[in-house]
Amino acid sequence: VGPGNLFSSILPNLLVRGVSYAIRRSKAKKIYIANLFTQPGHTDHFTVLEFVRVLASYIGEDVFDHIIYNNRFPDSFSNAGANASVGAPVASGVFAKKDKRFIGRSVASSLIRRTSASDPIARIRNPFLHDPLKLGKVIWEVARL
Repeated sequence: VGPGNLFSSILPNLLVRGVSYAIRRSKAKKIYIANLFTQPGHTDHFTVLEFVRVLASYIGEDVFDHIIYNNRFPDSFSNAGANASVGAPVASGVFAKKDKRFIGRSVASSLIRRTSASDPIARIRNPFLHDPLKLGKVIWEVARL
């Protein structure tokens, strides 16, 4: 599950009849991929655990076997604060050291997403993404646990 906007991309899928039930009943390994940044006005000050708690409330229980979160930002993120639409980096919180389900890795891309002049929401779009190769490697590691 994830990454994506919690309230407009992820949770709507869980509202579809039977989806949460199917997730709970599935014997498959369940992985949540935490966002890199909070979204202003939606997930301000959320830690990774708060994202998981919201998901659990919609799924009906905390089903995640593993939670992958970014624990190191590339140098290109240093100017992130200049873009108010980005929000703040999602904090891991103290829980990550106590709960072995939480896996912190450097999964943020060092490249900044380029926006198109024709994109009507380019100025509010988060330019930072997960690195698909780094994330894929961590998912592969987790899948083999």
